[in-house]
Amino acid sequence: MRRAKLIWIAVLTPTIAIVLLLGYMVIALDEANHTDEIASAILFGHDKNEDAQAFRARDELNIAVLNAALSRRFQLGSDPSKAQVFFEELGANCESQTNKVIFCKLQQAASIPCSTSLDISLEVGAESGLKAIDAKERSVCL
Repeated sequence: MRRAKLIWIAVLTPTIAIVLLLGYMVIALDEANHTDEIASAILFGHDKNEDAQAFRARDELNIAVLNAALSRRFQLGSDPSKAQVFFEELGANCESQTNKVIFCKLQQAASIPCSTSLDISLEVGAESGLKAIDAKERSVCL
């Protein structure tokens, strides 16, 4: 009986230690992921001294930074359909009005009576590669 208790303690103690260590690692790693916060700060120009709620309420997208990021992600000469699929997966409505331009409209925010969208144009070159990408923010209030 005493031997069974010792075996039980010998198995249970390391198991508890491993579970606690893994739990700590998961919590520590989860708390260290600030990717969304960083991306938001870059795209919206967050000042670290500004109240976070005021920053989010302002919602002023930095179009120059967005266009630079899009140009880096979808480089000139690349396949424009990859960019189109990317925007459509985010919920954009894309349509090719000519063989040279694809327009995508991505709903950014909506509340009665206003809505804000990103209008993205993908200019296709003669070789069917991406010639230019340009995003504009559009706000409409009824």
